[in-house]
Amino acid sequence: WRVNGQALGVYAPTIDLKYALGVTYLDGGWSKIVPIAGVIYTPTDDIEYQLVFPTPRISWRLNNFTPVPGSDERWVYVALDYGNEAWAFKDSNGRADVLASRDYRVMLGFEHRIVGGSSHRVEIGYVFNRDIKVASISGDDIGQGSTLLLRAGVSY
Repeated sequence: WRVNGQALGVYAPTIDLKYALGVTYLDGGWSKIVPIAGVIYTPTDDIEYQLVFPTPRISWRLNNFTPVPGSDERWVYVALDYGNEAWAFKDSNGRADVLASRDYRVMLGFEHRIVGGSSHRVEIGYVFNRDIKVASISGDDIGQGSTLLLRAGVSY
């Protein structure tokens, strides 16, 4: 089992400006606790700057493809992402072990947001500075080459 969670406080001095501060627990291999800090700025209904570490993102609403603003919208975005994951496995001798991976990602995405319904997104990105390590093997991390990433998601 891998448990993730976060504690986040948001202070909004104005309707278009918010400050975020907190921590996220990733239960990953390199960083179990990662700070969250940054600013969310929405100067208009058509653009949003989520300059929040560790996953900053800038989003633009596609007005020509948004049938009902505020309810059914299409957005494009550019995002950075910090990948920090771990997997439990058994080696060839049946011993329990853990493999951890870490990487950084630059993503371009499209999101169909439906308020009160299921939203969909698809992303393509470049993944770099990839490393893995195995708990039972001491020594240097194992570097991996850069790669492309394609992922899709649904949220409610």
